Amino acid sequence: MEGKILKCVPNDPIERSPEDILDAEIFENEGEIEIANQGNENQEGGIVIDAGDDEEIENENPTELKATKGAKSKKKVPTKPIKKTDSKKTNQQTTKVPSVKKPPTPKVFVPNPFQKESLEQHNLLRKKHHVDDLMINKELCDIAQKYANKLASTDTFQHSRSNFKGRPMGENLFACYGMEITGKVMSNAWYDEIKDYNFDKPGFKGSTGHFTQVVWKNSKYVGFGFAKSKTGYYYGVANYFPAGNYINEFDKNVFKE
Repeated sequence: MEGKILKCVPNDPIERSPEDILDAEIFENEGEIEIANQGNENQEGGIVIDAGDDEEIENENPTELKATKGAKSKKKVPTKPIKKTDSKKTNQQTTKVPSVKKPPTPKVFVPNPFQKESLEQHNLLRKKHHVDDLMINKELCDIAQKYANKLASTDTFQHSRSNFKGRPMGENLFACYGMEITGKVMSNAWYDEIKDYNFDKPGFKGSTGHFTQVVWKNSKYVGFGFAKSKTGYYYGVANYFPAGNYINEFDKNVFKE
């Protein structure tokens, strides 16, 4: 049986409100960005300073000074003798500074193979249009996966109309039957709408809304998810933040190859 591909009608274009954020400060201010393949494992440790062969000063009780017979009593300031310690002894001693914990490095989100392939294909296509790579985000992936599970459990195919942290979130949907879903096939199906996009008259059309979201310049973060229904359909979801397809902003975000 030959495979069948379905694409949901794209979300309606968005009219920008004063509260919308273009540069994704909503992530940066809260430190919630989790990007794949960046950062190191958490490390904790203290600082140990070796005394080496330096001189070590030992305090001793001051020597008592007595006035001699027939002489005026004269007070002397007691001195503290300085002793050099044996170098062998010193080498065995270290001065320990209390352990100082390094701040933990951000947890690294490692995408699954489907998410990784979807991200790579998206960024390959975006490069053709001279825009920056998308960065994958765990929260957006969790949202996409949850909605893909819902579509698969109900065998329905419609947009969630969801926001993300109180802001508009872009969403592309994909479904196929008789073939296994892959990140590359899904991304290319959306991008293929480029053939119907008029760069000389930039704007939104229902037949090109998936393509314009894929290459939208001001979208910075993305999440992917997919699920299979009991009837054999695969459902794929991509969520973008900040959202694309803003009215009157196509000429600033969708560029020719």
